[in-house]
Amino acid sequence: MKWLLVLAIVLPLAQQPTEAPKYKGTAETNRTKGTDQPKNTERNQTQPAQATPASPQMPVATESQRHAATADDHARTISQQTANEDRSTQRKLAWFTGVLAVVGGLQLVVMFLTWLIYRRQAYEMRRQRHEMRRQRHVMLNQWKAMRAQLGQTEEANRINREGIQAGQRAYVSFAVLDIQYGKNVDANGNVQWWFRDAIENTGNTPAWKLIDRTNAVWPEAELPDDFAFPDLGDERLYVSTLSAKSRIYSAKLAIADSVIRSVYEGRLRLYFYGWATYRDVFDGTPLRRTEFCHEWRILEIAGDRLTLDISLHSRHNTQT
Repeated sequence: MKWLLVLAIVLPLAQQPTEAPKYKGTAETNRTKGTDQPKNTERNQTQPAQATPASPQMPVATESQRHAATADDHARTISQQTANEDRSTQRKLAWFTGVLAVVGGLQLVVMFLTWLIYRRQAYEMRRQRHEMRRQRHVMLNQWKAMRAQLGQTEEANRINREGIQAGQRAYVSFAVLDIQYGKNVDANGNVQWWFRDAIENTGNTPAWKLIDRTNAVWPEAELPDDFAFPDLGDERLYVSTLSAKSRIYSAKLAIADSVIRSVYEGRLRLYFYGWATYRDVFDGTPLRRTEFCHEWRILEIAGDRLTLDISLHSRHNTQT
C-alpha cells in the first residue's frame, strides 16, 4: 500500500512539468504544489485506517486535476493580462503616432505659410530692384541732361566772357607814323643816328607786364616773308603796366651814319622789326604777343633831319 501511495503522488508530479514552459506562472504553481505535496502525504499517512482499499488512486487523481485547473486558470489570467498590456501599449503607440501625424501636418502647414511669405518677399524684392533700376536710369538721364545744360551754360558764359573781354581787353600795337629819331656823336667821334618807335595801348583796360623787343637789320636785298629775324637777347623795354588809351616809346636804337647813307643811296635796305608781349587784366587769359616789321626808305638827309618812307613788310599786330 505504501508503494502504491508513493507512486500515486509521484506520477502526477512527473506528468505536470510538460505544461510548465507555456507560461512563467505555471512553474511557480508547480513549485507551490511541490511544497504542498508533503503535507498531503503526511495527511494521507495519518489516515491509513480510513482509506478505502477498493480504490486507492481516486483521491490523488482528483487533487492533480484541481491543481492543473488552477494552473490553467492562472495561465489564462496571465495571458489575459499580457494581452491587455499589449492592447494598452498598441493604443498608446497609436495615440503617439496620431500626435506625430498631427504635429507633422502642422509643420507642413507652417512650412507652406513660410514659403508663401518668402515668395511674397522675393516678389517685393524683385519689384523694388526693378524700381531702383528704373530710378537709377531716370537719375542717369537727368544727370546727363543737367550736364549738357551745364555745358551749354558754361559755353554761353565763356562766349559772353570772351565777348566782354574782347570789348574791354588791352590792345598793344606799334604806331607806324610816330617814329622819333636824332643824331649825335659818340665818344670816339663816330656819327650815329638813334631811333625809337611808339608803343600804344588802344584797349579799354591796362596791359600788364609789357615787354618790348626791337631791332634793325640792313641787308643788301629785300628780305623774304619767311625771314627769321634774330632775337635781341635782352629786353629793350620793360613796363609793368601800360594804361588804357596811352602811348610810350621804346628804348633808343643806334644806327651808324654810314648805314643811313647807304640806305639813302639805295645800296642797302633798312628793316625795323620787333615784338611786344603783355597780359590782360582778366584771369585765365593767355599771354598776348604783337609783332611788327617795317621797311624804311630814306628819301632825304638835310643836316639833322631825315625824310622817311615807312612801309609794312610783314606780321603786323599779331594777337595771340
